[in-house]
Formats: sequence, C-alpha cells, structure tokens
Amino acid sequence: MGFEHSIVNMFLFPSGLMLGGEFSIGDYFIWNEIPTIVGNLVGGITFVGLTLYATHARTGTSATSVTRTAICGRPPPKPDHRPVSGALRVDDDVVEVAPIR
Repeated sequence: MGFEHSIVNMFLFPSGLMLGGEFSIGDYFIWNEIPTIVGNLVGGITFVGLTLYATHARTGTSATSVTRTAICGRPPPKPDHRPVSGALRVDDDVVEVAPIR
C-alpha cells in the first residue's frame, strides 16, 4: 500500500479517465478516495492531535483563567484547598458569595 494524496488524485484520476483509463468513477472513490480520506483522518488525529494533547494537556491554561484574565485584567487567585467561609467552591476556583441581609 502506498501513500496517496487525495488532492493530487482528484486531478490525476479524472485525467486518466479522459486519456482512456479503464476504470470508473466508482472504482476511484471506493479504492482510492475513501481509503485516503480515512487514512488522513486517522493519521492526523493520531500523529497530530494526540501528540499535541500528550505534550500540552497539563501545561495549557484553562479556559476559566483565560476568560477571567480577559475580563478582570488579572489572573484568578490560586486555590488553597482549604474551606473558605462565605464562598462557593467550583472546580478549584473560589467564587465570592455575598451574605444575605
């Protein structure tokens, strides 16, 4: 099995048909285009997506801290993992709750 490039084959196979190649458009899709697309998806997910996830999953910034920094102009406080009175703990972020009067 060779490596195929689906965009190049979109030109080469119709050119081959116009020059008298003995195959159909169905043969082209079944034996070339569909396996090439599936292979590109599997390879892209495996070698690009999982590699990026494995190398940056723990070093990335959470969406909450990015949003809070953009809105407030300062990063969120570091969680101290101690119970805080008058506060609500949500995913290790401390959200202040005003007392009821």
